[in-house]
Amino acid sequence: MGNDDAKAAMADFPVLVEEPVYYCGFNSPKSFGGNSYLIRHPDGNWLIDSPKFIKPIVRRLEDLGGVDFIFLTHRDDVADARQFADHFKAKRIIDRRELDSQPDAEIILDRDDPTLIAGDFTAIPTLGHGQRVRLPSGTMKNQMAQLVDRM
Repeated sequence: MGNDDAKAAMADFPVLVEEPVYYCGFNSPKSFGGNSYLIRHPDGNWLIDSPKFIKPIVRRLEDLGGVDFIFLTHRDDVADARQFADHFKAKRIIDRRELDSQPDAEIILDRDDPTLIAGDFTAIPTLGHGQRVRLPSGTMKNQMAQLVDRM
């Protein structure tokens, strides 16, 4: 196994889970190794939590149409969200109770009931890490709910 094998493996990410959901890989120690996902959408692509900001994943995200929104589910899953937001001119979305992790986030959620946040995406409050967090839903609502159930 040589360097070429590692480069080839890196080029595989993000990996299609089930259209339109991709697993990003490149988990960051800044987010305790948490997973991140890309959801491709005709009204703009969504990054769910943040992988490491490194060239291979940035290039692949560019190839897939970029990132318009970054949905941050917990304060400990933000990793390099600010760098992705700056690079792609994406809007970060976070719950007010998690705001200390991204104080300059562009969209702040402040409700305990489902909230339409952009296009056909709705933030649905769910318990996580002992706090309320918000997960995206929309046209792929059932697929994403199943994916989140498996995480």
